[in-house]
Amino acid sequence: MLKQRLWGLFIGMNGLIAVVISALVAHVFPFSSRVPLLYALAAHWIHVIVLLFFRQERYERNVWIVVATYLFATGIILFPWMVYIKHVLLLVVGSGAWERLSATAPYGGSALIFGWLFATMGLYQQNTERE
Repeated sequence: MLKQRLWGLFIGMNGLIAVVISALVAHVFPFSSRVPLLYALAAHWIHVIVLLFFRQERYERNVWIVVATYLFATGIILFPWMVYIKHVLLLVVGSGAWERLSATAPYGGSALIFGWLFATMGLYQQNTERE
């Protein structure tokens, strides 16, 4: 029960973060920094929606899907979140060590890619069991 609550909190807060960042991109960030933020937002939104779908009860015993959800969560933290943090800190503090935060993005992207691989296998298994 606690695990489901924590997932609900993670998914809900990520939806909130994505909306706030969307507003900041539209109204606060300079035009030059919008492109990487828009890519991060696209990945963020897609994977929050996928997490909502995969955290349903019918998938909780499908190991492939469970692993995929953890990979998606890791990918969200390492890719969009780090892009957001970097750009917020650049906006508030200026240039500096924040540039290195985007070095985690490839790891986050890799986690998202492997998450899709595991999701594919899990959905294949789920549909095979129904036949």
